[in-house]
Amino acid sequence: MDPEYYYHTSFSITKKAARTTIFPHLQINFNLSLHKEYTNYLINFETGPRHLPLPLSHRSPSTALIIVREHLSFDDVQEAVGAAIGDSLRGHERSHAILLAWERLLGAFSPQEPLPKYVELDFDMDVWTRYWYVHGEGSDDGGGMVPAAEEEIRMLEECDVAEEERYCSICLEELGVALRMPCSHVFHGGCIKDWLRKSHYCPLCRYQMPTATTE
Repeated sequence: MDPEYYYHTSFSITKKAARTTIFPHLQINFNLSLHKEYTNYLINFETGPRHLPLPLSHRSPSTALIIVREHLSFDDVQEAVGAAIGDSLRGHERSHAILLAWERLLGAFSPQEPLPKYVELDFDMDVWTRYWYVHGEGSDDGGGMVPAAEEEIRMLEECDVAEEERYCSICLEELGVALRMPCSHVFHGGCIKDWLRKSHYCPLCRYQMPTATTE
């Protein structure tokens, strides 16, 4: 069975104090820290899920340097930040990071005042991309990959989560409002619905949800 993978990217930007420079221009430094984390799950349809011993993480620091002499341009930000990101982000995630850098930069200056000269400004930009891979093994002819009945999925109820239930075990992200399984385990609504449309087992305890073929 080919592994399925999911990913989630989060961004944060911190403005640091400005410094003076001897050159008559505004210098902007986006200090990027690109983090990648990988988590592997093995789903054995006979024994249940477990983590694979393959935790991996990678961090790539880089700097986007922007020199502004007359006007602040989105094209300049897009070129500099895009080059600093490289191939670490693509598609929508890449566009999101560039747009966030541009919006944070606009917020640093008053539109009614001219851009300052002889100033060097730092922004620390952290980009976290988390990947999780789900590998399947074992026999599924006993019902492992039989989806739960759609009516049963729709009947799952929203609930608040306790402190010890802060994270969704499928995507590893923090929970807010969640859906609770009949076995009492909680997950993000989208995560558990996608899961149950492939397998009627609870990802944690292998509680069996009714299927469309259940008599």
